[in-house]
Amino acid sequence: MCIAGTWQGTVVAVKTMLFPAAMSGKEKREKMAIMETAISSTLSHPNIVQTYTYMVKPLTGELAMQVRVLRCCG
Repeated sequence: MCIAGTWQGTVVAVKTMLFPAAMSGKEKREKMAIMETAISSTLSHPNIVQTYTYMVKPLTGELAMQVRVLRCCG
């Protein structure tokens, strides 16, 4: 999912990635996210959205519960 945002005074797209729990292993999911962000942060091309910064963190709290309910019953 991408939404519009502002980062250090610049209009940016904020991308959120959720990985399915059925994938084999937490490490694999984290590696995929890190690889995508690392590669995209090194690219500079007029037809590719520039990556300025990124973070990888697990879902916790209320949002994590909502995602679990959607997967179960949605």
